[in-house]
Amino acid sequence: MGRPPKKVPDPGSPLGRLATALRYGRETKGLSFVKLAKATPGISRSTLQRAAAGTRMPKLEVVRAFAHACHLDVEWLDDLWQEAHRASQPEGQGHASQQLAVDQIRDLADLGQALTDLWRQSGAPSFRLMHLRAKGEGLELSSSTAHRICRHRRVPGSRARLEAFLAACGVVFREREVWADAWVRARENDHMSRRHDVTEIEAMIAAGVPGGKLYQKPAVRLLLKADLTPTEPYRAFDAPWTVRCLRCEALFRARLSDIVMRQATCQACPAQNRKILKAWEELLENRLGALTKEQEQALRASAMLKARLYRGVLEVPVFVSTPEAGAVLRSPDWHTALETAMQRHLRGALHMDVLLVYDYADNSVPLVNGHRPRRLAKQAGLLTGPVETHTRDDLPKPTNSGV
Repeated sequence: MGRPPKKVPDPGSPLGRLATALRYGRETKGLSFVKLAKATPGISRSTLQRAAAGTRMPKLEVVRAFAHACHLDVEWLDDLWQEAHRASQPEGQGHASQQLAVDQIRDLADLGQALTDLWRQSGAPSFRLMHLRAKGEGLELSSSTAHRICRHRRVPGSRARLEAFLAACGVVFREREVWADAWVRARENDHMSRRHDVTEIEAMIAAGVPGGKLYQKPAVRLLLKADLTPTEPYRAFDAPWTVRCLRCEALFRARLSDIVMRQATCQACPAQNRKILKAWEELLENRLGALTKEQEQALRASAMLKARLYRGVLEVPVFVSTPEAGAVLRSPDWHTALETAMQRHLRGALHMDVLLVYDYADNSVPLVNGHRPRRLAKQAGLLTGPVETHTRDDLPKPTNSGV
């Protein structure tokens, strides 16, 4: 029988509450630290023990991996970690961003903390009230978006969203431009930081080990920073890797190089799918009149399948059930309207690739995009026939008519 764990030194402090929550999760699951380390690849047993000891501030990725292994609420632990992190700062630095001038904001972390402090200084209005304040000025700010910004979980993805948040906090119009400049500066610095990270990793690969391979542990740490965990041994920086999303438990394959550049993310996460679905619904409403009547009718008779974002390309499969709708949608004239709707809801630049999935009775349309879109239609219950209806050998061969 092992020694009983030492008591948390100060269970009433923010760090003590965080350690108590971690201990509760481990004891509820009945996991020893050895088993817990096996469930959190890349994190040692001693690191997990220190995180639950309540004597030293753990890293956020360690707390999140601990939470996922013990099936704890990640958002709850994120809040506890933020409180403990602020309390661990030296006297006078715990709320340094409150004294930081807006024109001195350097990066997205500064911007996020400054917006959180702005919300507190404005009296911490309810998220519902913030929604109504923004709406009163003709701006859009949902209660959920306001909650995420105020809790320092995200920053506004557009200038319009930033202005809506500022209006909800009571910032007068003449003072909003300096915030907009800070938002642009933070995003530019974030992009430069990403490029620097990639350059540094490339240098690590070049000088790390013979053959230009990255070590297993640094690779896993990079994966955990993206809220992912490996399910197979690491091979190479540009090799496909089967990983599991720590947010939704979905499995997918991606290259570590794409994950570091944030060009490969989990597409099964509900938040991402909701954004894509909302953009599709906005397209069907055709409020801006970007679609012709024939295109609108053809799209309403069709259905969007599960989209996939990979290496900056958004692949959008569209299930077409009638030849009349297919004849209209084969023209790419409506793609611009869809891309505009997607850009409004998805952050970052992307290229779009529309794949039409046919289900005609005569099956006369060649299968040029592979079987994946048809499998998606089968899973959605839209396709009743067999998925692999024909192969390349079944397609008509070109003939030489002779000239």
